Amino acid sequence: MTPRPTLIALLVAVLTLVFGPIPTAAADPAPQADGTPLYDATSMYPRAIRLQHGTGQGQILATATTFTERGGEVAVFRSTDNEASFSRVALIPAAQGFGEPGLCCGSVFELPQAAAGMPAGTLLWSGTVGQEARPMRTGLDLWRSDDAGSTWRRLGTIHRSSHDGGTWEPEFSVDAAGRLAVYFAEETATEPRDQRLIRMTSADGVTWTDRRVVVDAEPGAGRPGMPNVRRLPSGKYVMIYEICGVPGSQYDCAVYTRTSPDGSKWGDPLGGHHRVVSREGNYFVAAPTITWAPDGTRDGRLIAVGQQLRNPDGTPAPGNGRTLFVADGNPAAPWREVPAPVTVPDPYQHPCPNYSSTLLPLDAAGTVLEIATDFVGSDCRAFFASGPTGRCPALTCPDSPRARSRAPPSLPGPDPDPGPRPRSRARAGRRARHPSKRRTRRRSRGVRMSGMTDRGVEALAVSYNPRPADERVARRRSQVRMRLISLGITVVLMIVIGIWQRANLTAPGFIVVYALVLAIAVAWLVVFWIGYRIAVRERAEVGQGIVLRIDRSGVELAGVFAPWERVERLAAVSGGPFRADRLQLTRSDGEPVSVALEAMDVRPATIDQTARAYSAGRHGVDLSQLDS
Repeated sequence: MTPRPTLIALLVAVLTLVFGPIPTAAADPAPQADGTPLYDATSMYPRAIRLQHGTGQGQILATATTFTERGGEVAVFRSTDNEASFSRVALIPAAQGFGEPGLCCGSVFELPQAAAGMPAGTLLWSGTVGQEARPMRTGLDLWRSDDAGSTWRRLGTIHRSSHDGGTWEPEFSVDAAGRLAVYFAEETATEPRDQRLIRMTSADGVTWTDRRVVVDAEPGAGRPGMPNVRRLPSGKYVMIYEICGVPGSQYDCAVYTRTSPDGSKWGDPLGGHHRVVSREGNYFVAAPTITWAPDGTRDGRLIAVGQQLRNPDGTPAPGNGRTLFVADGNPAAPWREVPAPVTVPDPYQHPCPNYSSTLLPLDAAGTVLEIATDFVGSDCRAFFASGPTGRCPALTCPDSPRARSRAPPSLPGPDPDPGPRPRSRARAGRRARHPSKRRTRRRSRGVRMSGMTDRGVEALAVSYNPRPADERVARRRSQVRMRLISLGITVVLMIVIGIWQRANLTAPGFIVVYALVLAIAVAWLVVFWIGYRIAVRERAEVGQGIVLRIDRSGVELAGVFAPWERVERLAAVSGGPFRADRLQLTRSDGEPVSVALEAMDVRPATIDQTARAYSAGRHGVDLSQLDS
């Protein structure tokens, strides 16, 4: 008879198979993005710079948002072999330093010259912290390094929101007057929740003043965000940014540039937007970044990337997630398309796949380093690779006289003002009475877009996006398969133990343990089977064509229309452990209808803002369940 301790050990092994690593023992699925992994943990919103000063001169420094037991942190990486490899050298406890949970969208910057009382070569990092606190009061926290990124100390908070609107995506620059400036996106305190780009400066890196709006939009007509500013050899500065919250337009979250003669004056905040368009007429959508690179010419080249690439008609382009834009010497000229070093197949609106990738020139031959993100299983990871951006000899560059004389007349050019329209002096002071709140406010002017009139866009129309539901079904199917394997191994092992311990099979304790182990294994299988069937059912709900339409007459969701006067409630409903979060429409005279939010290629905040704009403030989307 086997001694009791041995029997217990064998039964514990069976329990380990039931509860333990069998369902998750498979290695992380291969990432969809190619390239070399930057980090073996969560790594989002990457940034990279080449150090120009001090002991680290020539090294590449990269940062990414990650999460540890201390909360949101900034992982700092260094490459001493020109991006062949990176090693982690520091972790900045940003959320812990701020005292509130949440971290996103940070950037790293090396002072090119002495500024704000700090010497050239000083490293600064800032990002958004506090967005997971309730009530939310985000801040832009600032950290400093004096030893090429090995150690960091907190300088303080650049700006903290006084309301539950966020402050996002800080980026630094030093203007022509030698002033250290920070640019960031700031949401408004009142509805509709608009957003604008802000510039502030500092004389000591601690106190930030001279707050100025540099890019704006009329209420309900756009949300500028995600600014990047770079200095050009000519002494001018270029800014790239997105404008989201454009209801019903194919250009929602399209990417734009504008220039400044000195890094301080950026022109009319409501005008001067130049959409980033390639020679083929394609354009980027969401999360842009830009870099300047030498190429042997006087002006060099600008290289840009966005999260998504769209065809001229707004549909996903074949090069979506695998394309960079290059402007040879002139950011206003049509951009040429080149392959991206890191390929992220079919990115969509989500803060991971190809979201705010970073670019860094590596040499004078046009080679560029890209760090981009994509999912590995359910985790967001960063990947890096380098590649050429092509040569453009001076006589064949698109902005050269010879090239212009040979260019076909149909060559698409940028829309000189495709974003929110600037106010004319005659209308700047005009006010309109709000029909429900009886207070004065600026009147929405609409958005001038290709194929649209000055009356503005007529509706927000959102198509079904089946990819997230397909991924959920595949994930649930894999979990069921692994549970079946686990159950099979458990049964086989129990049979082996039964044969070995057949003399004890009639013992009550033995039978109870056997029954308990088998019941637990079957119960887990049933739980995951239910999750799989729910995923299949939700995938069957994803149809084709338009799933959501919002216009001035009302809202239509999954074929059910409700005029505004019959809309009782629009809400984002939490799906719980198995179901996806859903958008629910409740009519005053009917049953509620709902659709998975992941089936719609649009952000909940955009739906909320559109509903408020078209319903004259009577209805918005209740997002409280998603916040809790």
